[in-house]
Amino acid sequence: MDLVFILAQLIGLFAVFFSLKSFVQYSKKKYIVDSIIAAIFNSVHYLLLGAYTGVLIKIMAFIREIFLYKKETDKKYNKLIIFIILVTCYLFAGIFTFNNNIINLLPVISAVTYFFAEWFGNLKAIKILGIITTVLWLIYNIAVLSITGIIYNLITIITLIYSLTKMKKSKRKSKKKSK
Repeated sequence: MDLVFILAQLIGLFAVFFSLKSFVQYSKKKYIVDSIIAAIFNSVHYLLLGAYTGVLIKIMAFIREIFLYKKETDKKYNKLIIFIILVTCYLFAGIFTFNNNIINLLPVISAVTYFFAEWFGNLKAIKILGIITTVLWLIYNIAVLSITGIIYNLITIITLIYSLTKMKKSKRKSKKKSK
């Protein structure tokens, strides 16, 4: 292991922290802020690993989260054109970094799917699709030797399942109180 690899993994730990923190938020705005910070750390992490599909997808995630934050803070800002532009950019990122390697498509498929959930869905939908898309990232992280990415993916799956369970219990409690 060289110093760049170790540094990449350390930076990846910061990304893991903010990513996991975002999943336990109950406010979509707080979720988005944590996701923005995680995207910045993840971009640097994948750059140091030479995983260029990951870099482009995480840069797009940063941009996506800024638009999502704007959409959440300004209810009149529900522009379909922004959505279409971002999906198109994801697809171009996938084409640009494909290099005849199917593994490079997994982050693109994951990102587009997750973006649909974030743009149109509620927190529950985001968390459910988060589990599915995390499996795709897990495969990619194994392929590019992102140790912190692999750990993050495994923790994320557990965290999302826990968060969904907690959400369901909270909903049941509020229904009982209203009766």
